[in-house]
Amino acid sequence: MKSKIDKYLFDLTDKLAFLSLEESKLEGFEDAPENFAIPVFVTDIRAFAGGSDGFTTRQITSAMLYIIGIDKTFRFNDIYRDFLRKVIDAPEAYAVELGMEKFSMKSYKDALVFLRAAIDMNEGELYPVFNYALASLDFSQNSSDKNLAAALYQEAQGAFERVLELKPDDPFANFQMGVFNMDSGNLEGARNFLLKAVKAGDADISNKADKLLKEVSAEEQLFSAESLIEAGEYSKAALMLEDIDIDLLEPMLSYQILYARGFSQKAAGNIEEALESYGKALAINNQNTLLLADMGMCYALLGDFGQALELYLSALDIEKDSVELLNNIAIIYLNMNDIIKAKEYIGYAKSLDQSEEIVDETIKLIRSIEEAQGSI
Repeated sequence: MKSKIDKYLFDLTDKLAFLSLEESKLEGFEDAPENFAIPVFVTDIRAFAGGSDGFTTRQITSAMLYIIGIDKTFRFNDIYRDFLRKVIDAPEAYAVELGMEKFSMKSYKDALVFLRAAIDMNEGELYPVFNYALASLDFSQNSSDKNLAAALYQEAQGAFERVLELKPDDPFANFQMGVFNMDSGNLEGARNFLLKAVKAGDADISNKADKLLKEVSAEEQLFSAESLIEAGEYSKAALMLEDIDIDLLEPMLSYQILYARGFSQKAAGNIEEALESYGKALAINNQNTLLLADMGMCYALLGDFGQALELYLSALDIEKDSVELLNNIAIIYLNMNDIIKAKEYIGYAKSLDQSEEIVDETIKLIRSIEEAQGSI
C-alpha cells in the first residue's frame, strides 16, 4: 500500500545521482545487471569533483538507504538490499542512526526517508517503526502545509498501530493511540488505550493518560448534556454539567462545558447562575459572538441594559455584519429610550437583508412607538 506522504518525499530524489559501476569505484556488485546504477548524493559528487578519491562505502550505503526510503518500488532496490546486508551487520540500525541524526537537526523529510528504509530492511523490528511514528508525529505538528500535516498525522497513527502489533503493552504507543481516538471522537476507543497506558506506563505517562481519561469522561458528560438540551430538559443538563470538575481540563473543553452550562441555566430561567457560568467561559475565550450575545440577553432579562449593550457591541466588533446582532442592539436602545440609535442600527440591518422578518418586526415596533409618542 502506498503511503499518503510518498508524493511529498519523491522530490528528494533530486539529491541523488546515479553512477555506473566503473565510476563508483566500488567492489561487491559482481552479479549486477548491465547498466546497473549506483546511487550517490550530489553533494558527494561535488566533493569527488573537487579532488576526493572515489566514493566511500558509507556514502554509497547511505544513498542506497535513501532511495529505498523514498521509493520502495525502485527497480534496483533488491540488489541494494543484498549489498547492504553484505557490508553492514544491521542495516536497519544504521538507517535508524542516520534518520535520528536528521531528526535531531529538524530535517524531517530526510529523517522519515531513512527511517522508512530502516523499516523496509527489517519490518519486524520495533525500534525503526517507533522512531518513524515519533518523527511523523513531530513533523505533523511543525509543518505549515496543512495537507502534509494531515497526511503525516495519519502516517503517525498507522505507525503507532504497527508498534502495538509488535508490542501490545507499549505505554507511549497506547497513550498516543488514546490521543488519536479522542481527536476522532471515538471516546470509548480512547478510554481503552489510555487505561492500558496508565497500567503499563511510568509515572509521567500514567499521569498524562489519567488526565486524558478525565477529559474523556468530561466529553462524554458534555455529549449527554447536549442531548438533554436538545430534548428541552435544561435543568437536568445544567445539573449534569455542574458535576464536571473543569479545573484539570484543557481550556477549549472547559470553555465548551461552561458555555453549555450557561446556556442550559439560561434556558431553565436561572439567569444569574447562567451569567456566572458564562463569565467563566468568557475568561477563556472572549471572541465568541454567541457567548457575548447570550450574556447580553441575560443582562437584558435582568434589566441591566447598559451592560447588555456593551456585550452586544463587543460581539458586533467581531461580527460586523450580523443582522441578528444589529437587530438586538436596536431592541436594547429601544429599552433605553434612545429611538434615534435604535433606528440607526435597525436601518443598517435592513440594508444588509431586505427579507429578514425579525428586522421588519422591529421596524414596525419602532414606528408604533413613534406614533404613540406623536399622539401624546
